[in-house]
Amino acid sequence: MRFWRLRAAVGEKWGRLLRDNSPVVKGDHVTFLIPHHNSVEFIDACLHAVRRHHPDSRIIVADCASLRDQYQGARRACERHKAELRTGWLRHGHTGQLEYLLSLADTEVAVFLDQDCVLLRPLTPLFDHLRQGKLLVGPRDFMTLDHPRFVSRFPQLRGKPMRFGRSFIHASLMVTDPAGIRDVAGRRPFYWRSEWDAEYTDGGARGEKYYGLCRQLRMKKPGSILPLEHRHTGYGKGVVYLHDGAAVAYHNWYSSSVRYRDGQLDLVDVSWLRDEAKRFLDDYWHDELNFDLPDLFSKSDDRYKKMFLK
Repeated sequence: MRFWRLRAAVGEKWGRLLRDNSPVVKGDHVTFLIPHHNSVEFIDACLHAVRRHHPDSRIIVADCASLRDQYQGARRACERHKAELRTGWLRHGHTGQLEYLLSLADTEVAVFLDQDCVLLRPLTPLFDHLRQGKLLVGPRDFMTLDHPRFVSRFPQLRGKPMRFGRSFIHASLMVTDPAGIRDVAGRRPFYWRSEWDAEYTDGGARGEKYYGLCRQLRMKKPGSILPLEHRHTGYGKGVVYLHDGAAVAYHNWYSSSVRYRDGQLDLVDVSWLRDEAKRFLDDYWHDELNFDLPDLFSKSDDRYKKMFLK
């Protein structure tokens, strides 16, 4: 066990006790829940976008496995954007962090974000679906690679599925009713159970462990899931998630996987994926994002101009 992490976790606990466990920002009715692992550049952009579009929300970041320099960078990002950092001193996988973060949500709405998922506009229209009875809104976990810029570089991957979970929601963006989920699926709803394996027919190497949430909602409360579709963008393998024809968030993929490796990842050069991530971040911080999707983003469209105003 890394003792620096244990010291940090104990220090955070004492800090919360000294302020009577009150959050840094109480939040109006929404809490953002973000697992972090070795991607300080993206967690900074992710938190910045949340504060830009939901300035009064509560934000909780969980980190249980990052290297020390990445953890320290995430802590500084949390301080800048008034987010709470919860440091785990034992290793937990992604699904374990989702379970833990859900246990902290006490607001009407809880939004799970991957560290490299960056909001492009307020999610308020998605919250309305919860008030109409949905318990989970998020991107369908079936995604293909078809952007012309990507295909010109990797023609052998044209139209190839990158994700296979047609019947499930990807955890990079999950808008949830936390109380409703607990009522239907219990207090640990995410884990997939081995007895359900025969039901997984979506293809691919395997399903995600957190698919258990979708399975339980589908069986116990049919109609409570609203899937969003995606579009592949001009940034690497990055996609935007759509609601009513508008892009609500950008998801980069691989933000921690490409940091410390070389060669290829899923048949794509890791160095190129790193360069594309850097290009997105540079454009984000300079308010010059260009997803190269002219039917969705028109430079003359006032909505586009307003999207990235500070």
